[in-house]
Amino acid sequence: MATTVVNETKPQPQSLPTAALAYKYVTFVHKMTTGYYILGNGPLSSWRPNLDIGWYYLGQGAESNWDQAPPTGIIVHALEPDALRDVVGWERVWDNAGMEGPDFALWRGVPPNDDYVVVGGIFSENKGHAEPDSLQKRGIKAIRRDLLVMDATFPIWYAAALPPVLKGASVWKTLGVNLGASPSALIPVDSHSAPPRDISFSLDRNKTLLIESRDESTVSEGANLQKKDVDTLEGERKE
Repeated sequence: MATTVVNETKPQPQSLPTAALAYKYVTFVHKMTTGYYILGNGPLSSWRPNLDIGWYYLGQGAESNWDQAPPTGIIVHALEPDALRDVVGWERVWDNAGMEGPDFALWRGVPPNDDYVVVGGIFSENKGHAEPDSLQKRGIKAIRRDLLVMDATFPIWYAAALPPVLKGASVWKTLGVNLGASPSALIPVDSHSAPPRDISFSLDRNKTLLIESRDESTVSEGANLQKKDVDTLEGERKE
């Protein structure tokens, strides 16, 4: 009697999701600058998050009020060594020179090269409209352009023009539509027009990994496993 041999194929373990960058949603709890500009549409406040070792953010959050922090923002962790880079400088987009009162300014970061983007900016109150100080800049990184998607925007705040002394300005955020995860970072513009699409970015959900969400109690198994890898790495750095 012939014997039938059945070759059983063992199930292959599922691979972890691959991504160059991990991100999670947090509240931006530290108020950096609050200003009321008489020619604006009300107060503007800027905010930053708490940051653990190895975690960064993409620009200050902003709200058109005195004391209410943005409801949520994003912090990021590089899973590939070139996913994030240092910001190499800051360009002033707008200031209120010529007006009485505190010296307010809006700033846009300069990336190391065209392969990177500084997604969000800074709202500062520094004497003489000086460049943002170390605390205001701390933790903000440029991100690899291919990890982003262009996104729609909505306005947060504006400053009216007072020719010829003062030009207008506005602050915007991305909406996080379609494939985008909005970092809720302020986008400064030297007019009242919406920012160009090529400076309006959110994270690409297809190329980044959500490992924790303020609004969700669970994440995928792969995300949990990769989060353990990240936590292990941070633990080794702290030892």
